Amino acid sequence: MTTISVVTPTFRREDLLRRCVENVLAQRVEAEIQHPSR
Repeated sequence: MTTISVVTPTFRREDLLRRCVENVLAQRVEAEIQHPSR
């Protein structure tokens, strides 16, 4: 598993980056739902 993380093709890196962005967006949305800015 470590070798896979060390040698990552570009498409895998883009997929991981997209997943990271989606996670951050989901966390921000949950924060907005729990604590509305209004």
